[in-house]
Amino acid sequence: MDTKGKSSGRIFAENEQYILRFLQTDDKENYMETTMQNSDYPRAYDMDGFADYCWQNTPEENELIFCIFDKATDTYCGFCNLRHTDTDTPEVGISLLSEHHCKGIGYQALRIMMDTYSITNEVEYYIAKVSAYNTHSQHLMEKLGAVQSGREDSEFRQAVNSLMSKPDDTIQYVLSDLQERYEDENQLIVYHL
Repeated sequence: MDTKGKSSGRIFAENEQYILRFLQTDDKENYMETTMQNSDYPRAYDMDGFADYCWQNTPEENELIFCIFDKATDTYCGFCNLRHTDTDTPEVGISLLSEHHCKGIGYQALRIMMDTYSITNEVEYYIAKVSAYNTHSQHLMEKLGAVQSGREDSEFRQAVNSLMSKPDDTIQYVLSDLQERYEDENQLIVYHL
């Protein structure tokens, strides 16, 4: 994976240390590696066609994705995004390559992104959804001044709940085991910023 020298392109925002550049076609390898490293289910990326399917559906409708680059080294660090940009309560997200975790990059990137987006778009508040077990991201939300507003099931949990209604006994057994085992891990804490 080549993480150097790719910050050129359409820049969304920057500060003294970081550039946020719109996601572009040649970002696929970096984007997919970042997504896989931060996935709750990284083995899914080993399945034939899974990464291509994910890339083909990126970005989602009403989503903006920005690659984060360190200005001093021109190194790709990860990406941040805004979902539901058709509302006045867009959802923020961030994923960093593991070697860039816990270095303050997330705070700066989200702050730059939200501040810049708010200049030209009406925002009542931002929403962030963080896994209940992800204490680093919870700390990041607190640092950004976010207020916890509730909890909800993750997409995985919603899928398990949906499958639980199927009559197949084998599915029922496996899913009930999964449901118990991952009770807390499949909860998202919802924040307002």
